[in-house]
Amino acid sequence: MVVNELSGYGLVQWTASKNSDGIYVNHYFNYTSDNKLERADIEIQMDYVIRDDKRWQWIDKAAFDYMTYDEFLVADQSNDIEGIDTLTRAFMICFERAADKSESAQASRVDLAKKWDTYFKNNPVD
Repeated sequence: MVVNELSGYGLVQWTASKNSDGIYVNHYFNYTSDNKLERADIEIQMDYVIRDDKRWQWIDKAAFDYMTYDEFLVADQSNDIEGIDTLTRAFMICFERAADKSESAQASRVDLAKKWDTYFKNNPVD
């Protein structure tokens, strides 16, 4: 499957970055290829997000009231301080590094996260 190296792919829209030789490298694609895994599999994507070695991808924004990667992994969305709003914004800014970090983009993402939260609460997965 040929994918434009600059296009996002999968759950968190992984994109390639240039290495020191100026070659685009998509770490998620390399991970799945090296381990002979199906890159479209949602469970493999989730496993990749929470792997210990993913700390390098998290940009610590503690100065902006976000959390560290370790705090994010154990956060409780039902907690007012670590609620879905904060977790969504932290993931968007610190992990995804979204190009559009505007307040309206963050608010839109939070709204979508809340809709999915409601959906899954009303439609539990076995």
